[in-house]
Amino acid sequence: PAAAIFLCSLVYFPSKPPLPPSKSSTHQRLDFIAGLKEMVKSPAAWIIAIVWSIPQAIWNNWCALMVVSLTKIGENGECLTEKWVEVLGIVAVLVGTMVAILVGMTTDKIKGCMKKTIISLLTLGGVIFTLLSLISSGIIVLPSMYMLKVLVYVLLLLGNSMVVSTSPLCMEFAVEKLYPVPEGIVGGWLNIWYNIISVFFLFIFNIPNIGTNWLNYVLPLSCFIVIPLMFFIKEEYKRGILDEEFSSSDDESTDGKIESDPAPLII
Repeated sequence: PAAAIFLCSLVYFPSKPPLPPSKSSTHQRLDFIAGLKEMVKSPAAWIIAIVWSIPQAIWNNWCALMVVSLTKIGENGECLTEKWVEVLGIVAVLVGTMVAILVGMTTDKIKGCMKKTIISLLTLGGVIFTLLSLISSGIIVLPSMYMLKVLVYVLLLLGNSMVVSTSPLCMEFAVEKLYPVPEGIVGGWLNIWYNIISVFFLFIFNIPNIGTNWLNYVLPLSCFIVIPLMFFIKEEYKRGILDEEFSSSDDESTDGKIESDPAPLII
């Protein structure tokens, strides 16, 4: 697949779309060095990076290790099998990808309440993952293996959907908040922190006698721990306001042109 994509990019890979996606995209942005300095000096850039990277990195790394955690869950001496968990992992990745795309397509419709949406999704994800943790740790006991599979399946996919939904929202929120820093720099900054959190997560396994029971509780913790940070960020739409100004000026110029045109002579 990688070779095929590479060949396709050689055949046709335009440097930019034929039409600008928005009016602000034609506006001058900061260069790399200036944009990086501006972003590093902004407390919002650090907060958004942590809010985005911790849930995403922990979920994705936990998902790769879910066989270790979920195969210990069972009822009446029977545990979930590796094959069943592997299928669940594949479904979770597919569902997460589709949800992220759908949410990304609706970001323009929730501008003005993006901060509340992120907080709500993280809260719901934390609650759902808490229920999953209670089942994993044996605090919640289910009457049958069938009911256990259904609940684990539903809770995992719902929690996954909540957390993954915040990924495009946080990205859009960061781009709006940090404008005129280019989107590429913002995306790179967020991914740097994603990798840092992933390294810390995987490093925990090197702690002597740490075991794997902590995997039962890390998912809800990753959601709840970042929610208070969102209250320290002022919700701003710098790029969106610029687009609205451009649209208003275009409308005014169009109206002025229409008014200045002479009325047609009717005979």
